[in-house]
Amino acid sequence: MGSYEICLADYESVLPALAKLLNANYDVGAFLKAEERFHEQRQLLSVWQLSGEYGRLSVRLEEHEGYYFSTFEASDQAFEEGKSLLWQTYLQQGGNRNAQERP
Repeated sequence: MGSYEICLADYESVLPALAKLLNANYDVGAFLKAEERFHEQRQLLSVWQLSGEYGRLSVRLEEHEGYYFSTFEASDQAFEEGKSLLWQTYLQQGGNRNAQERP
């Protein structure tokens, strides 16, 4: 199982595709609701996960951050496709190619 870390401003846009790739259940908007609860409860740190048959994405919610680090772990083909999907999302959000590990 491979592991890839990335930092994104918005995860909601990529989660439906990642869920499909991981064979995980995901209701659109679930991450945004979890993020809202995190801020309403004034937590310092929390980890939100999307877990499926082929792997998982763990997003670290931090109190004063607008960009969240995450760790994507998956096996074989799902890992390669997921890394690429996260990288493309990072670039679409205006990410600096030199500041983030490439897939």
